[in-house]
Amino acid sequence: MEKQQQLKEKREREKAEREKRKREEKAERDRSVRMLIASDEQVKIIEQEALSNGYVTPYTVASRLNVRISVAKLLLRDVAARGIIKPVSKSSRTIIYAPVSAASS
Repeated sequence: MEKQQQLKEKREREKAEREKRKREEKAERDRSVRMLIASDEQVKIIEQEALSNGYVTPYTVASRLNVRISVAKLLLRDVAARGIIKPVSKSSRTIIYAPVSAASS
């Protein structure tokens, strides 16, 4: 009976350790996504997409760069902060960006 109790406690400790590691790994991934800065290559692709279509959305960037939509939103914010594109329409779900030259006309 004691042996079964010890095995049960051991399994519970191992499960708790696995869950703790999993939470720590997820937190690390989340931190790395928040500190994302667009590379020059990504900026060039986003600018080309905006110029060719006249607009760019998080979905188009995510599809083109093969990244998550949350990462695409961060990239677009970074590129907008650089002054290459600017938001032209905003809703609760998404933001549409246009190149600065097209947005001003």
